[in-house]
Amino acid sequence: MNEDLDNAPRPEHPEPSGEASVVNEKKPGSRPAGPGLPESLFWIFLFFVLQMVGMAGVIIAMLAVTLENFEQLEAFQFEEWYSGLSATERLTVVTAPAFICYLFLIPLGLWRMSPRPLRKLKMSPPSFGQVFVATSLVVPMTVIADSMMQLGETGWNQLVETIPGLELFQGTDVHEILGQFNNSNLLLAVFFIAVVPAVGEEFLFRGLIGQGLNRRWGVTIGVALTTLLFAAVHMYPPHVFAILPVGLTLHWVYLTTRSFWAPVLFHFLNNALATVLLRVDQDDLETPWFYLPVAVAYAIWCFYWLYQMRTRRVPVESVAMAEHTFDESTEQPGTSEQPQRYVLTSQTFAMPMILAALMLAFCGYDVIRVFLPQ
Repeated sequence: MNEDLDNAPRPEHPEPSGEASVVNEKKPGSRPAGPGLPESLFWIFLFFVLQMVGMAGVIIAMLAVTLENFEQLEAFQFEEWYSGLSATERLTVVTAPAFICYLFLIPLGLWRMSPRPLRKLKMSPPSFGQVFVATSLVVPMTVIADSMMQLGETGWNQLVETIPGLELFQGTDVHEILGQFNNSNLLLAVFFIAVVPAVGEEFLFRGLIGQGLNRRWGVTIGVALTTLLFAAVHMYPPHVFAILPVGLTLHWVYLTTRSFWAPVLFHFLNNALATVLLRVDQDDLETPWFYLPVAVAYAIWCFYWLYQMRTRRVPVESVAMAEHTFDESTEQPGTSEQPQRYVLTSQTFAMPMILAALMLAFCGYDVIRVFLPQ
């Protein structure tokens, strides 16, 4: 990535020039700038532990609701009990633990990012142009991820035939898991499958782990490591392979917009689209061969224009007439000078907006067409 990317994480006290810096300068005895790789692995371990604890609590609660008396526990068989649940109840058992996990993980992460964790998280809203271009990238990235998923499953199935022990990973197939919820309550499915992961995973991987690795390793290595970790937690190897470009896109959106809400919106739309499309005949979702090269070309186009439209952090005096989202002050350590005031600014260009509008119109029609009577 270009060193001029103004959105790279910065030291707590930037140099007067305002240039991005990879090295974190911290006061003696202060907390490290963010998780390094070992600590990042710990946070992911905690992520899984909290989900297992949450799942145990959800199962106990569901048993209390579904079993008529405690005598039934003597002959209790989990698979038989689970198969007898409704689609919405199965959805709750599988997805609610993540919600419970984030109720504890997010406060802990905010404490780790203190002081001023929300400022470090970058809670300012992205510009309309950035949102418009990033949103238009959701369906093309879905096409790319689906193509990689198909390619990954082909190679994975051949590998499983060679090494039978790998069949253990088959139980993590996201398509089979989500396929159980086709008839579940749609609003509940969107909440647990789209809203919760969008907020929780973006906080964990872009907000907490990503910023820490970027500060310690630099933007290029930091984003690469974060993307690999983000993909790895999805466990099913073909899905891990397919998630790589999505994870890279989410981090690029975060860096170029300097807004936590931009990747959250992208993540939400991606998962919500998948949730809705699970309810249609999968044979109707076959895409023409030329969709993939068009999607790749458009993704590169959007990456370029998101960089051109990136949010920059510059001194207030130099952008007195520019539109901005909010001001922030920085006081140089060890001096009594007045803190330097900075402003976040971004530009919007007509060309990417027009193409994004055309892409959104085409993708919207293509998605709606799936639900129309044949």
